Amino acid sequence: MRLSGRWLERLSALVFGASLTALSCAATDGGGRGGTIDTGGGNSGGAGNTAGFGAGQGFGGFAGMAGTGTLEDGGECAAFSQTADNSVRPIDIIWAVDNSCSMTFEAQEVQNNMNTFASAILNQGIDVHVVLISESGPAGGFPPSNGICLPAPLGSGQCPNDSNLPRYMRVDDAVASSNSLMKLLEHYPTYKSVLRQNALKYFAVVTDDESQLSSQDFINQLGALDPGWFDFWRFFGVFCTGGCTGFPPPCANTGTVYQELCNASGTTAGDLCQGQSNFSGVFAALAQTVQTSQQLDCQWKLPPPPPGETLDPSRVNVQYTPGGQGQPIPIYKVDSAAACGPQGGWYYDNPQAPTTVIVCPTNCQQMSTDLAGKVDILTGCATIEVPK
Repeated sequence: MRLSGRWLERLSALVFGASLTALSCAATDGGGRGGTIDTGGGNSGGAGNTAGFGAGQGFGGFAGMAGTGTLEDGGECAAFSQTADNSVRPIDIIWAVDNSCSMTFEAQEVQNNMNTFASAILNQGIDVHVVLISESGPAGGFPPSNGICLPAPLGSGQCPNDSNLPRYMRVDDAVASSNSLMKLLEHYPTYKSVLRQNALKYFAVVTDDESQLSSQDFINQLGALDPGWFDFWRFFGVFCTGGCTGFPPPCANTGTVYQELCNASGTTAGDLCQGQSNFSGVFAALAQTVQTSQQLDCQWKLPPPPPGETLDPSRVNVQYTPGGQGQPIPIYKVDSAAACGPQGGWYYDNPQAPTTVIVCPTNCQQMSTDLAGKVDILTGCATIEVPK
């Protein structure tokens, strides 16, 4: 494929940060050219340590992709160059708050601290969306209500519908003492509209009881919801950790399942034991966790070609150079997010009308924290797909 000079001047990609420079495409005639997307030099966002959980997901680097590969059809790989900015992944946080009769104090504390928590994140320039599953409030009053109503700036303060889209959605449903995880799964079709596919996902539960659903069942069912939507997520909980004393018991049950999810996510739980709960500190710790777990994005936009010109999506290839030095590693194409596996790969957002190149979780886990790495988008040679 040969592209006009105007197309070469406009072709670019959204990248981790620095200039796009020319890189040779390994064509058989030695005359091919390629475009380099350099992820070095960026200073936006911290190095993430986010754990992704889901059935069958692997994060072992670039298994099965050693060697440089060859773009063998001899066609020209068009050079392109343009300065691009770092792109930090947005963050979506989904809360489920227990509304059972023993949670009156906790509901009030969640309501009091949610705006402080959100402001701490937004003040760092993080693009965050919040979902809250809880019955309507406000909390407190007499007789006491265990529901929640969030005032401005995060919510609207107008209950029973305090949603303030797109940044905040409240799902009005009573959460029982042991079904918080089930509610997070059940209401996904309702709150999906405010999530972003490329966002890091955080799930947060506040309860004084144990979960009916096991940690592994939650992981499995979450991974089956939508391929490509929950590749990177973490869990954070405020629950009873097992150190409670006194009579009557301050907690219904120890949250063993929630502790397992926190352990797998590498997060520290907030404790609801009587006299130990410190909601302002717990919410501050969650905000800090979110701030320090940012990751660079793992997808790049293809700009529209000039009128009358087209880009052949079957003649695009992707290469990654760890640390920006040495031999580049080819990232082979897969059909879709559902086809991503331990071998990694890249795919189009829409195979019929592609606008974006997206890499699989296996690759993204490494690339998103490699600020010196390079990603090369090569055009003009037949696409190399993951070996069948």
